[in-house]
Amino acid sequence: MNKICLVCKEEFHVIKARFDRTKYCSRKCRNTHKKVIKQCLICGNDIITVKSIAKNVATCSKECSSKYKSIYFTSMKRTPEMYKKISDAQKGEKGHNWNGGISYSGEYVKVNNPSHPFSDKRGYVRQHRLVMEKHIGRFLSSKELVHHINRKKHDNRIENLLLLPNKAAHTALHNKLRNAKSNHH
Repeated sequence: MNKICLVCKEEFHVIKARFDRTKYCSRKCRNTHKKVIKQCLICGNDIITVKSIAKNVATCSKECSSKYKSIYFTSMKRTPEMYKKISDAQKGEKGHNWNGGISYSGEYVKVNNPSHPFSDKRGYVRQHRLVMEKHIGRFLSSKELVHHINRKKHDNRIENLLLLPNKAAHTALHNKLRNAKSNHH
């Protein structure tokens, strides 16, 4: 059975099973049908894009895009203070990724505590350090380390935690445990 292509107007053969749904003679014609031409808002060059995203396309290149953004944001007269307000409005409980103040960094559990002196730039502190600080009644120094006895970094029960004065003591403990394990076998 033959049919006429909607784009190039050429006659082409179609098998009977596909006759009702086939409109184009080739992928090239089908894709051409989906494309539209727009003008770049900065330089006026043609932009060939797909219909589905055409309303979101305003410029033809990265250079035109940055010029467009600078004009757009200048016309909005946004100040650095406004950007800070927008950023602050999306932090913590107001943010779309808020998970009740719990975050995970590898195997470690982190808790949101922006007022803690050793919180990271996002305001999180490793939970095992908080548990140890509560247990001893003071903040840990930046040199002190908390070792997980069963080596499960998410198990932050106080009975599974051991406070060590520095990295050297932590390394020595691991070496001692490794040697004890190799001598045991």
